[in-house]
Amino acid sequence: MTTSGCDTQAAELTVARTRSKADRPLHLSGEAGVSLIEVLTAIAMLGVIFTAAVGFYQVVVKRTEDTGARRNTIADTRTSLEKISRDVRIGRSATVGAGGASLTITGPAEKYFYDCTSGDCTRSVLNKTTNAVISGPVKLVDDVATSPAIFATVNPFPDSSAASVGVRIAQLPDGRDRAVAMTGEYALRNDCVIPSSTLLPACS
Repeated sequence: MTTSGCDTQAAELTVARTRSKADRPLHLSGEAGVSLIEVLTAIAMLGVIFTAAVGFYQVVVKRTEDTGARRNTIADTRTSLEKISRDVRIGRSATVGAGGASLTITGPAEKYFYDCTSGDCTRSVLNKTTNAVISGPVKLVDDVATSPAIFATVNPFPDSSAASVGVRIAQLPDGRDRAVAMTGEYALRNDCVIPSSTLLPACS
Protein backbone atom coordinates (compact mmCIF):
# COMPACT_ATOMS: atom_id res chain seq x y z
CA MET A 1 0.00 0.00 0.00
CA THR A 2 2.83 2.33 0.84
CA THR A 3 4.51 1.75 -2.46
CA SER A 4 1.30 2.36 -4.32
CA GLY A 5 0.77 5.64 -2.48
CA CYS A 6 4.27 6.80 -3.37
CA ASP A 7 3.68 5.91 -6.99
CA THR A 8 0.46 7.90 -7.00
CA GLN A 9 2.12 10.95 -5.49
CA ALA A 10 5.00 10.71 -7.98
CA ALA A 11 2.56 10.47 -10.87
CA GLU A 12 0.59 13.50 -9.64
CA LEU A 13 3.81 15.49 -9.22
CA THR A 14 4.87 14.59 -12.76
CA VAL A 15 1.49 15.69 -14.17
CA ALA A 16 1.68 18.95 -12.23
CA ARG A 17 5.13 19.68 -13.57
CA THR A 18 4.02 18.85 -17.10
CA ARG A 19 1.01 21.17 -16.81
CA SER A 20 3.21 23.92 -15.37
CA LYS A 21 5.60 23.66 -18.30
CA ALA A 22 2.75 23.60 -20.77
CA ASP A 23 1.18 26.70 -19.25
CA ARG A 24 4.45 28.70 -19.42
CA PRO A 25 5.14 30.62 -22.68
CA LEU A 26 8.07 29.31 -24.66
CA HIS A 27 11.01 31.73 -24.26
CA LEU A 28 13.80 29.24 -24.62
CA SER A 29 17.01 30.79 -25.94
CA GLY A 30 17.26 28.21 -28.66
CA GLU A 31 13.75 28.98 -29.94
CA ALA A 32 13.77 32.83 -29.70
CA GLY A 33 13.50 34.71 -33.07
CA VAL A 34 11.70 37.33 -35.17
CA SER A 35 8.98 37.09 -37.70
CA LEU A 36 9.33 37.73 -41.43
CA ILE A 37 7.39 40.99 -41.10
CA GLU A 38 9.84 42.24 -38.49
CA VAL A 39 12.79 41.35 -40.73
CA LEU A 40 11.25 43.15 -43.71
CA THR A 41 10.46 46.20 -41.56
CA ALA A 42 14.04 46.36 -40.31
CA ILE A 43 15.39 46.05 -43.85
CA ALA A 44 13.07 48.82 -45.05
CA MET A 45 14.17 51.12 -42.21
CA LEU A 46 17.83 50.44 -42.93
CA GLY A 47 17.20 51.20 -46.61
CA VAL A 48 15.62 54.55 -45.75
CA ILE A 49 18.49 55.46 -43.43
CA PHE A 50 21.10 54.43 -46.01
CA THR A 51 19.36 56.40 -48.79
CA ALA A 52 19.19 59.51 -46.60
CA ALA A 53 22.86 59.16 -45.66
CA VAL A 54 23.92 58.79 -49.30
CA GLY A 55 21.81 61.80 -50.31
CA PHE A 56 23.32 63.93 -47.55
CA TYR A 57 26.82 62.85 -48.54
CA GLN A 58 26.18 63.77 -52.17
CA VAL A 59 24.91 67.21 -51.15
CA VAL A 60 28.00 67.81 -49.02
CA VAL A 61 30.32 66.69 -51.82
CA LYS A 62 28.56 68.91 -54.38
CA ARG A 63 28.68 71.91 -52.06
CA THR A 64 32.36 71.31 -51.45
CA GLU A 65 33.07 71.02 -55.19
CA ASP A 66 31.03 74.17 -55.91
CA THR A 67 32.91 76.09 -53.25
CA GLY A 68 36.27 74.91 -54.57
CA ALA A 69 35.37 75.77 -58.17
CA ARG A 70 34.15 79.24 -57.23
CA ARG A 71 37.24 79.85 -55.10
CA ASN A 72 39.53 78.92 -58.00
CA THR A 73 37.53 81.06 -60.41
CA ILE A 74 37.64 84.06 -58.09
CA ALA A 75 41.40 83.66 -57.71
CA ASP A 76 41.90 83.49 -61.51
CA THR A 77 39.66 86.50 -62.10
CA ARG A 78 41.35 88.56 -59.41
CA THR A 79 44.77 87.75 -60.87
CA SER A 80 43.59 88.85 -64.32
CA LEU A 81 42.19 92.12 -62.99
CA GLU A 82 45.46 92.84 -61.21
CA LYS A 83 47.39 92.22 -64.42
CA ILE A 84 45.10 94.53 -66.41
CA SER A 85 45.22 97.21 -63.74
CA ARG A 86 49.04 97.27 -63.77
CA ASP A 87 49.11 97.65 -67.55
CA VAL A 88 46.45 100.39 -67.54
CA ARG A 89 48.16 102.38 -64.82
CA ILE A 90 51.49 102.51 -66.65
CA GLY A 91 49.76 103.24 -69.97
CA ARG A 92 49.80 106.54 -71.81
CA SER A 93 46.71 105.67 -73.82
CA ALA A 94 44.12 102.92 -74.14
CA THR A 95 41.87 101.92 -77.00
CA VAL A 96 38.76 99.81 -76.44
CA GLY A 97 37.91 97.59 -79.41
CA ALA A 98 34.49 97.30 -81.02
CA GLY A 99 32.02 95.55 -78.74
CA GLY A 100 34.24 96.08 -75.72
CA ALA A 101 35.90 92.66 -76.00
CA SER A 102 39.44 93.87 -76.66
CA LEU A 103 41.74 96.49 -75.22
CA THR A 104 45.05 97.98 -76.39
CA ILE A 105 47.17 99.86 -73.87
CA THR A 106 50.11 101.92 -75.07
CA GLY A 107 52.78 102.20 -72.44
CA PRO A 108 56.05 104.12 -72.39
CA ALA A 109 57.93 101.40 -74.25
CA GLU A 110 55.45 98.69 -75.32
CA LYS A 111 51.82 97.98 -76.09
CA TYR A 112 49.66 95.49 -74.23
CA PHE A 113 46.83 93.86 -76.11
CA TYR A 114 43.95 92.04 -74.42
CA ASP A 115 41.67 89.94 -76.61
CA CYS A 116 38.51 88.38 -75.16
CA THR A 117 36.50 88.12 -78.38
CA SER A 118 36.40 84.31 -78.29
CA GLY A 119 35.44 84.09 -74.61
CA ASP A 120 39.02 83.35 -73.55
CA CYS A 121 40.95 86.45 -72.47
CA THR A 122 44.56 86.52 -73.66
CA ARG A 123 47.36 89.05 -73.18
CA SER A 124 50.02 89.88 -75.73
CA VAL A 125 52.93 92.30 -75.58
CA LEU A 126 53.43 94.29 -78.81
CA ASN A 127 56.15 96.48 -80.23
CA LYS A 128 55.02 100.05 -79.68
CA THR A 129 56.00 101.19 -83.18
CA THR A 130 55.38 98.17 -85.43
CA ASN A 131 52.66 96.37 -83.43
CA ALA A 132 54.65 93.15 -83.91
CA VAL A 133 54.04 90.57 -81.18
CA ILE A 134 56.93 90.43 -78.72
CA SER A 135 55.39 87.79 -76.46
CA GLY A 136 52.09 85.97 -76.09
CA PRO A 137 49.30 85.52 -76.47
CA VAL A 138 49.04 84.14 -72.94
CA LYS A 139 45.62 83.01 -71.71
CA LEU A 140 44.57 84.65 -68.47
CA VAL A 141 41.00 83.40 -68.00
CA ASP A 142 38.56 81.29 -70.01
CA ASP A 143 34.79 81.04 -70.43
CA VAL A 144 34.32 84.78 -70.00
CA ALA A 145 30.96 86.30 -70.91
CA THR A 146 31.43 88.97 -73.60
CA SER A 147 28.04 90.56 -72.98
CA PRO A 148 27.83 93.05 -71.39
CA ALA A 149 31.11 94.52 -72.61
CA ILE A 150 34.26 93.45 -70.81
CA PHE A 151 36.12 96.73 -71.41
CA ALA A 152 34.61 100.20 -71.34
CA THR A 153 35.91 103.76 -71.24
CA VAL A 154 35.18 106.05 -68.33
CA ASN A 155 35.50 109.82 -68.76
CA PRO A 156 37.26 109.37 -72.12
CA PHE A 157 38.48 112.91 -72.73
CA PRO A 158 42.09 113.57 -73.76
CA ASP A 159 42.41 116.61 -71.47
CA SER A 160 41.45 114.66 -68.36
CA SER A 161 44.07 112.97 -66.23
CA ALA A 162 41.24 110.95 -64.64
CA ALA A 163 40.51 109.04 -67.84
CA SER A 164 40.19 105.36 -66.98
CA VAL A 165 39.17 101.96 -68.24
CA GLY A 166 36.37 99.93 -66.69
CA VAL A 167 36.78 96.16 -66.69
CA ARG A 168 34.09 93.56 -66.02
CA ILE A 169 34.97 89.85 -66.05
CA ALA A 170 32.12 87.37 -65.59
CA GLN A 171 33.44 83.83 -65.59
CA LEU A 172 31.53 80.57 -65.22
CA PRO A 173 33.24 78.03 -62.93
CA ASP A 174 33.80 74.58 -64.45
CA GLY A 175 30.56 72.62 -64.59
CA ARG A 176 28.63 75.19 -62.57
CA ASP A 177 25.60 77.31 -63.41
CA ARG A 178 26.37 80.53 -61.51
CA ALA A 179 28.91 82.97 -62.92
CA VAL A 180 31.48 84.79 -60.84
CA ALA A 181 31.63 88.48 -61.83
CA MET A 182 34.28 90.96 -60.74
CA THR A 183 34.68 94.56 -61.86
CA GLY A 184 37.34 97.24 -61.61
CA GLU A 185 38.02 100.75 -62.80
CA TYR A 186 41.64 101.69 -63.44
CA ALA A 187 42.90 105.16 -64.23
CA LEU A 188 45.61 105.97 -66.75
CA ARG A 189 48.53 107.90 -65.34
CA ASN A 190 48.33 110.42 -68.20
CA ASP A 191 47.11 111.11 -71.72
CA CYS A 192 43.79 109.67 -72.88
CA VAL A 193 41.41 106.83 -73.60
CA ILE A 194 39.94 106.35 -77.08
CA PRO A 195 36.53 104.66 -77.24
CA SER A 196 35.79 102.86 -80.49
CA SER A 197 32.51 104.72 -80.96
CA THR A 198 33.84 108.27 -80.54
CA LEU A 199 36.14 110.27 -82.79
CA LEU A 200 38.68 111.96 -80.55
CA PRO A 201 42.10 113.39 -81.25
CA ALA A 202 44.76 110.73 -81.46
CA CYS A 203 46.68 109.95 -78.32
CA SER A 204 50.45 110.04 -78.31
